[in-house]
Amino acid sequence: MTRTWLAAALAASTAFFALPALAQDLPCAPRDEIVASITADFGEEPKALGLQQGETLMEIFASERTGSFTVLETSPDGTSCVVAMGSNWTESLTTKAEQKVSF
Repeated sequence: MTRTWLAAALAASTAFFALPALAQDLPCAPRDEIVASITADFGEEPKALGLQQGETLMEIFASERTGSFTVLETSPDGTSCVVAMGSNWTESLTTKAEQKVSF
C-alpha cells in the first residue's frame, strides 16, 4: 500500500513539475511561416485579434469547414508561438438576449 501511494505521489509530482517545461516548448517560428502553414494545412483564416499588455498580439485562426482553430501569440519581434489548437470551432452571431442563458 505504501509503495503504491509513493509511486502515485512521485508520478503526480513529476507531472506537476513538467508543466513549466511544456510551456517553454511551444512551437514558435516567424509569424508569416506559421500563418502560411495553418492556412495551407488546415484552411484556417483569421477570426479575431487583440493586444495583450499592449505589445503581444493574440490571434485566433479557424476553419468553418473543418472546425479546427489555432491561437497564436506574436511578440513585437515577429515571432509567433502556437498557444492552443483545437476542434469544433463554431461562430455564433446570436446576442446575449437570444441565448436564453440562465444563471
